[in-house]
Amino acid sequence: MSKKLDLIKKNIQHHGVPNVLYQYSLKLINKVMFVNILTCIAISKTNQSALNVDPKFDHGFLNEDLLIDYSKNEEHDLPQDFLEVALSKGDKCYAVTDDGQLASYGWYSNEKTLTNINELYFCFDPQYIYMYKGLTNKNYRGQKLHAVGMSWALNQYMEKGYKGIVSYVESTNFDSLKSCWRMGYEKIGVIYIFKIFGKVFHYPSRSCRKFDIKLKSV
Repeated sequence: MSKKLDLIKKNIQHHGVPNVLYQYSLKLINKVMFVNILTCIAISKTNQSALNVDPKFDHGFLNEDLLIDYSKNEEHDLPQDFLEVALSKGDKCYAVTDDGQLASYGWYSNEKTLTNINELYFCFDPQYIYMYKGLTNKNYRGQKLHAVGMSWALNQYMEKGYKGIVSYVESTNFDSLKSCWRMGYEKIGVIYIFKIFGKVFHYPSRSCRKFDIKLKSV
C-alpha cells in the first residue's frame, strides 16, 4: 500500500491533482469496459532551436538496407513484419545517429496507418504527414533528439508542400504530451474509443474535421 501511495504522490508532483484524478478515473472505468481517449496534435511551424544539432550526430531519412541492419538489434524495436508493412506503403524513417549508432527515430506516412489500438487505422488529410512510432535509445534520452529529428523532418516535408505533421498521444501519457507541447505541437482535438460487447466504437471531436482525422476499422 505504501508503494502505491508513494507512486500517487510522485504522479501528483509531476502532473498535478486534476491529471492524476483523470488518469485513475479512466483506470476505474476500464475495469468495467474498454475506454480510451486519444489527444490529436499537429505542428506546422518548425522549431528553429531544435534544428541546432551537436556536430557528433548525423540525421536524415534511412534507406531500406540501413533499416534492415538496425532491425537486427531488438533494442531498436524494428521487427521485420513492421518494416515490411511500413516500407511497402512508402513510409519513411527519419533518424538521428551517433557514429553509426541509432540514437533516435520517428516514422512518417502520407497514408492511413494501422495503430496498436483494436486494429484501427489512423486516417488524416493527405496534405499533412502522420508521425508515429518515435523512439529514443535509452543511452541518448534527455538530449531532445526526438525533437531534433522531428523538426528536421517537418522542415523537409513542408519544403515539399505539406502543411505540417499530425499525430496522436494517449490522453493519460502526460510525459509524452509535455514533450509534444515543448516541441511546439498544438492540441487539435480528441478521439473517444469504446468497446461494448466486443464491438469497437470511435468518435472524433468536431475540431478533428479540419484535419480530416478519424479512425477506421481494418
